[in-house]
Amino acid sequence: MATVTVLSEREEARRGLALAIEELGHRVAQAHAVREAVDLLAELKPQLLIVACDPGSRLAEHVLGEVDRVQPLLPVVVALERRSAARAVDLLRAGAYEVVAPPWTAENLSPTLAKALRFKGVAFEASAPMEPKKAAVSKLALVVAAVLVAAGAWRALKPAPAPPP
Repeated sequence: MATVTVLSEREEARRGLALAIEELGHRVAQAHAVREAVDLLAELKPQLLIVACDPGSRLAEHVLGEVDRVQPLLPVVVALERRSAARAVDLLRAGAYEVVAPPWTAENLSPTLAKALRFKGVAFEASAPMEPKKAAVSKLALVVAAVLVAAGAWRALKPAPAPPP
């Protein structure tokens, strides 16, 4: 059971998304303004933020910027109130984790929520040092290559013998 924050300026959209998400077994915290959503992010530390907005609205871009500042690795799913492929591509380029279109039912949201809740961010790890045997072989190959290059250069620089008279 995860905590999901739902942000929408419209009550119907917020209520519909909250019901579908609760049907999937998650807790929902609702916000009607960006400031309220940012406060919920700092207070509850949800695992996912869903923003419901009209395709003509710039609410999603504003929220993406604020989320990057407050909780950078939080996946943000944008739920468009009307289908718009061009707007969906713009939102994905702006940093949205995923864009979903209506109808917002539990069956339609389930794969998106499952994928977003598995997201753990980018992992960085140090590479393991080379094994001593591999390191010795690579050093030997480097020395042999250097000797061959030096021998070739010495032959090229060696003066040719003078022809017999």
